[in-house]
Amino acid sequence: MKPIEGNLTGFKAYRALLSLAFEHKLYFLLAFIGMIIFAATDAAFAYMMKPLMDEGFIDRDPKIIKLIPFAIVALFMVRMVAVFLRSYCMSYIGRHVINTLRRMMFEKLLTMTSDEYDQSSSASIVARFSYDVEQVSKAVSSSLTAFIQDSLRII
Repeated sequence: MKPIEGNLTGFKAYRALLSLAFEHKLYFLLAFIGMIIFAATDAAFAYMMKPLMDEGFIDRDPKIIKLIPFAIVALFMVRMVAVFLRSYCMSYIGRHVINTLRRMMFEKLLTMTSDEYDQSSSASIVARFSYDVEQVSKAVSSSLTAFIQDSLRII
């Protein structure tokens, strides 16, 4: 666990938080695989609509009419597994980032002088430990997920 320097703003702070997230490479890889599968199911669903419309509704092919509903259900089951994999792994990473940030903050609290304690209210310290860290972690995992998943959808 590498300490994060104080007073980071913007891109440097986000990079520092991403470095904490990328410490869990296996879970990130699994989440990425889930995102790839999710994006592929979007494309596959659109691709399935052509045979459904052409051969199912226009030509009234009984084989396609029976096959397409099973294919759609199977596709959505695969999609459900991909969403679970992505969500679970990103939540795992987020929880560990929160744990690391709280540990770093606690270590900082142990080294503060009494004057620094006097300048901070206990309510603001508790809020930073509970609410602020949670929001930072959620922002990192949700923005990272949105960026990767939307990029994959475009591709």
